[in-house]
Amino acid sequence: MAFTDWTELKRWRDEENQQTFAMNFDDYAGMLLRKDAQGNISPALGFVINPFGGNIVVTREMVASMIAAKLKAAGRPVPPAPGTPGAPTQPKQQ
Repeated sequence: MAFTDWTELKRWRDEENQQTFAMNFDDYAGMLLRKDAQGNISPALGFVINPFGGNIVVTREMVASMIAAKLKAAGRPVPPAPGTPGAPTQPKQQ
């Protein structure tokens, strides 16, 4: 879950001394698209922004598309999305 401000966070849980940390889009993208040592992609399917307010669902595919657009705009090569033909794979360890 991601919250854009304290009001949205308190819709989920209104506790004193709530501990939080700030993350940006690239942080969420990294968690969604990273692979573990065995080459398995994260089981997370996406994340939700303000789940008790605007309830904006951002899927793994949407994140991959946004990363590709960001790379293309910067003139950098766009690698294939994980799990698609041409995407690099790592052999699974036994």
